[in-house]
Amino acid sequence: MKNFEIYTDGSFDNSTRRCTSAYVVVMNDEVMFCGKLNIKDEKYLGSWNVSAELMAVVTALNCMGSIFGKEEQMSVTVMHDYVGVAQFIEGNPVWKAKKLVPQLYVAGIKAFRQNYPNIQLRFKKVKAHSGIHFNEVADALANERVLPECVGKMLGDMTL
Repeated sequence: MKNFEIYTDGSFDNSTRRCTSAYVVVMNDEVMFCGKLNIKDEKYLGSWNVSAELMAVVTALNCMGSIFGKEEQMSVTVMHDYVGVAQFIEGNPVWKAKKLVPQLYVAGIKAFRQNYPNIQLRFKKVKAHSGIHFNEVADALANERVLPECVGKMLGDMTL
């Protein structure tokens, strides 16, 4: 079985109302692919960088589903530094999604699990800005810096 890790991060600049997020998909300590979201629609900006990180998780998972298909057996661990990434899904207690983006996130994870039952999905909290290499790569991407690990592996920028 293939084992993947997804690292995500979000960034928000209130002065420009610019919100970006990034994801990095890793297998065996090698970047498989990465991507970035530019979030411009005000309806998605209510939770700032939280919105960005949640949207990056769902986008990365959907890309994995599209690339690997429904039949592939794999394990995916979402490595996140925002506690809500897991709390909205499997917290004890589970957080209630009250705003639009968390609601879309919960619905997106539920749909992913239904559409890709052969993919085992886990969540693991990591400390932000603590030198965890691929978490730092995701942070760099979300802040408009492309590190060498992602050169030639970008799926492209998406705008919402």
